[in-house]
Amino acid sequence: MTQTPITISDARPNSGLHEAAQGNGDGAHDAIRSLALPDWQSLLADYMEIAQTRHTTVRDLVRYGTSLLKAGGVVCDNSMGTPFADAKYLVFWSLRLPYFEDSLLGAEVTPQEVQRALRVFQDRIERRVTAQYLTNEAYYNGYYFYVDSRVLTPRSIMFPYFKELLHTFVPHGGRVVDVCAGSGCIGLTLALLRPDICVDLLELSDGALEVAKINIARFKLAARGRAVRSDLLASANGSYDLVISNPPYVGSSVCDQQPLEYQNEPRMALDGGHDGLALVERLLRQAPHVLNPAGGVAMEVGYDAGRLLATRHPGVPFRWWGEPPPEEPSGVFSLGFEALGAWQQADRGREVCES
Repeated sequence: MTQTPITISDARPNSGLHEAAQGNGDGAHDAIRSLALPDWQSLLADYMEIAQTRHTTVRDLVRYGTSLLKAGGVVCDNSMGTPFADAKYLVFWSLRLPYFEDSLLGAEVTPQEVQRALRVFQDRIERRVTAQYLTNEAYYNGYYFYVDSRVLTPRSIMFPYFKELLHTFVPHGGRVVDVCAGSGCIGLTLALLRPDICVDLLELSDGALEVAKINIARFKLAARGRAVRSDLLASANGSYDLVISNPPYVGSSVCDQQPLEYQNEPRMALDGGHDGLALVERLLRQAPHVLNPAGGVAMEVGYDAGRLLATRHPGVPFRWWGEPPPEEPSGVFSLGFEALGAWQQADRGREVCES
């Protein structure tokens, strides 16, 4: 007999509660007792039970996961972006299926596979960590990087501008340094886009350095990439054509109030001091000492810190990347070598005024 594919409405929280409550005995007792459980736990129990008696597809599991993550109040902004995207990613990973193969959504899964996927969602909700920390893998700009809780989950918004930044600042055979490199996803992506360049990954965290080295090995880039312990550019070796960075730029007080999913990432990768600009401005002061004359700096600073930076230095010709016009603050900026000189002059003037 053909069974109807399961839908979310079939597995609503406390399904069958009314019917059980009408009778006597264990059914009514169990149904009423389930009311004391958080919504996501009730959903999880329902889905586990349904999987034993009904055909389930990959699509159903994605629906289940989406409902569980929503019911569990999981924050996905620093993970895959939405509960649906998180759920789809985790389902495909738990089933060992190729990611983004939508043709597989209609495939049936076994009860054992359902339970495995649901346990992953339970882990996601209870641990309050990004999906990528559970899978130890992050998809960034077409590549899969190794990640764990020693590094920020890769999500830099700079990647649409990589090719143009390379074209603008980096000649054939040039050198790039990725500062506050974390997993190395930015610098190594640049190296993968341009097989002629060499990239240094500078990072203060010993744990993050180990992750960066894993990714250098993963992409077989040992001949063109290296990971070095450094406080910003303090251990930079030689001169570079591009200094690129996604430094900590969140204000300390904001970090204190962030959801657990953010607090379970390395604080030092997020906290940019009281106004978010402490490391950004330090890096801008250091960059001219390691840049080639035709080189430049590119940084992600977020929209709030970007507006503050532009307001604090109104005469500096920041080139802002993204939707607004180039002269209006966005979350990513670049400065050529000469423009950095203007920034340094403005910075010295501000220090004199403040003293």
